[in-house]
Parts: sequence; C-alpha cells; structure tokens
Amino acid sequence: PIVPLGTFAATYHLAAWDLPYHINHQTYGEIGPITRHDALPLLEFVLRHRNTLSKLVLYCHAGIARSPAVAIALSEWLPTDPHPAALIERYPCFNRAMYRTLCQAAIDEGLLRT
Repeated sequence: PIVPLGTFAATYHLAAWDLPYHINHQTYGEIGPITRHDALPLLEFVLRHRNTLSKLVLYCHAGIARSPAVAIALSEWLPTDPHPAALIERYPCFNRAMYRTLCQAAIDEGLLRT
C-alpha cells in the first residue's frame, strides 16, 4: 500500500477494487468494488472535516480511475476547484461505477439532489 508522505490533519483509507470481482489481499482481506456500506464512512469522514478542509489529497495506484471517481463524486456536493465538469474532462477514464455508488450514497444521505 502507498503511504502518504508529510503531515496530514486526518487520513482515511478505502480499499476498493476497480473491477466487478473480489480479490483476497494479504493486508486488507477481501477487496471488491465499492459498496454503499463502504461509501458511507467515507462521506462521514469528509463531512466531519469539511469545515476545516483546505485541501484534500486522493490517490490510488495509478490515479486514473478510482481517485478521480472519488474526487468527481465529492465535487458534486462540495464546493471544489476545479468543478466536476473540468475533472471529468481531465480524467475521462474515471471509474463510473464507483462514482455512481458514491453519488447514490450522497443522495441517500441528503447531501446531493437528483
């Protein structure tokens, strides 16, 4: 696993897989696609820190699909720069299933309107 360098006010680790099947990881156990059950603690983490948040660092192994999906989903209900459309343009290969799951969890929690 990647360990971020530097000092962070808070960190959150989400183990999710890009593909629609499960793998057994030596450190994290079974990892599969993100579920609503996985999404809620992430949303709660962001809500808990959003008033003191000036920067948010998201990363995954390649930075092509998973972390952009999380960034785009969060930018749907948090004021961010760049905005969702600019992020989608910059990362067109983002994981749409992960994005939809996070957005649906945000809708269910009343953070995002349909």
